Amino acid sequence: MMLRRPAEYKLSVDLATDWHSLLCALALAAQATEPTTLRSVRRTAQLEPLERFLQSGGVTLDWQQGSVLVTPAAGTPFVYTDPITDYDLVSYLVALAATRGGSRLGIGVEIDNTLKMLILALRRLGTKLEFEPASPALLIIEEPVNRAIKYQLRRESAKITPHLLVAMAALEGRCEITDLFAEGRFDYIFKTFAPGFERVSLVEAEPDDELERRLRRNRQVVVEYPSRIEISGGLVKEKVDLELLPDTEFAAYLAAGVAAGRQGELRLNGLGEEHLPETPLAQLRRMGVRFRCADNGSLLCVPAVLKSRKVTYEQLHAYPDAIGALALASARLDATTIIRSARYATPREEARRHRLSELIKSLGVKVGEIKDGLVLEGRADLAGDEVRTDDDPISQLMAIAACRGAVRQIERDSVQAAQDRWGEALQPILDLLTSD
Repeated sequence: MMLRRPAEYKLSVDLATDWHSLLCALALAAQATEPTTLRSVRRTAQLEPLERFLQSGGVTLDWQQGSVLVTPAAGTPFVYTDPITDYDLVSYLVALAATRGGSRLGIGVEIDNTLKMLILALRRLGTKLEFEPASPALLIIEEPVNRAIKYQLRRESAKITPHLLVAMAALEGRCEITDLFAEGRFDYIFKTFAPGFERVSLVEAEPDDELERRLRRNRQVVVEYPSRIEISGGLVKEKVDLELLPDTEFAAYLAAGVAAGRQGELRLNGLGEEHLPETPLAQLRRMGVRFRCADNGSLLCVPAVLKSRKVTYEQLHAYPDAIGALALASARLDATTIIRSARYATPREEARRHRLSELIKSLGVKVGEIKDGLVLEGRADLAGDEVRTDDDPISQLMAIAACRGAVRQIERDSVQAAQDRWGEALQPILDLLTSD
């Protein structure tokens, strides 16, 4: 299947929130006592098993244009035994199912080390759960979470923080998590739903004296646990109306495609200047990508002269899937670029990084995989004769974005997984590219 880009184009894309933020917010809204309105959301095909799972527990979802009203039903077990094959969805549903005794969940993904760590942590929270021998595996919650705990993250459990907090939010007692990161991508969601949520910094405060600040930077002090999360008192007892942040990873791939090209203009609706810091878009701006405020609630991205920049763990750990966007933006640079994706990458994240590496290598870029990231040597002339995405939505998004800048045309196997995740947000881009 071939996609071709016109010589010049203007593209306008309406952004909604990202998949992980929506899963986290819906898992909390399903436990609340009062209805919740979530804004900046979009109903896509990927949500179908989640909707059916929530409906089995009496939770109703009323979708409107750009929002959803979530009406919970306390106490009803969730029973959904069809195999769910979306790994991210399974991980949140395991945590949500653990808040209601009698819940049953069909799991159609591999129970990897990350899921095992989550299940062990849920057992420490008092959950009694069993796996019924079946194909697919069937998770049965005999008793829900009932015991407050203190939990110290390790390398193998570094990425289960939001899932664990989803389960902890069901408890009135005080829970603690000693975190490997200084901040959390979903902290604003937990602050909204759980009044007793707080992240306490464990890093020594910056001194007032300028000389002392310089000396400290030179010492390179590494803090193993930069923060501690405290959560208590259960969920808020009133209606919640929450605007979720836009999908900056999706936007980063689109912006990288424009930046790597010669002609074109991209309007990102639902994105403002306030959304750039601490996201992959900030890294693109460091490389020279130009973002300009347009109408209220939108940014323009236009082709620019880019520079190679080294990307470190701290700049990308919350958005490991964005490594492909930064690689794509660097694809045509006459320079060597080093991108470190995450200090505590899971095997699944490393597998996706490998797929993205192979994809950009197929365009003609020299790519070397290192233990914690990528090293790229760009070139001016690239070609997208044929690429494989292996039904991975991020890989498909990268292939589509590459066709809008790095290469004039690209042949890829499918875009179905990307359409299932981003739905109508992806359609203007596909309409722009002629296919045969």
